[in-house]
Amino acid sequence: MGFPLSDRVLADDYLVNLGDQSGSDLRVMRGECEQAELAVSFARRILQGHLDIVDSDLRRRHAGGVADANTLHDLVERLPQILADDHARNGSPAHRAIDPAPDLPVEAMLVAIDKAVGGGAAFVDLDRRSDAEVVEVADRLRELERELSQIRRGLHERIDLLKVELSGRYERGEITIDGVLS
Repeated sequence: MGFPLSDRVLADDYLVNLGDQSGSDLRVMRGECEQAELAVSFARRILQGHLDIVDSDLRRRHAGGVADANTLHDLVERLPQILADDHARNGSPAHRAIDPAPDLPVEAMLVAIDKAVGGGAAFVDLDRRSDAEVVEVADRLRELERELSQIRRGLHERIDLLKVELSGRYERGEITIDGVLS
């Protein structure tokens, strides 16, 4: 899966000659990495919501629930519980609020998620899909979640390296706050 901004900042040569970069360039690079991480985090949260819905349907099926005319309505009614329960069950920490800016490069990620679930209509006809089809959707979503998590880890590593480089320069007096503000 390729996403232009994260692919660029995760390229092997992105951090080459870090010591030769100006403080201003380092801050721009850190900002690019942070923007890419925000986009990946946003897409990952959307994906996790999709996975929560699919997993809820799988639990209904395994508990012997039968799909009927009310299945979709029931699913929609239970969405707040479905989306909250999974995180409480996993002991996940509270999520930071993500308010994606219009220029965040999330479109390609959302398209990948849509493809993983078989298109936007996947949830509308979830009750008409076979168990095997729903398991396949869940598997594709989990694989995509692993990919996004790996990308996110790589971005965090780069952000940390850039912060260390900037901190070191501040400590050595090579760059100053006054220089940044002027």
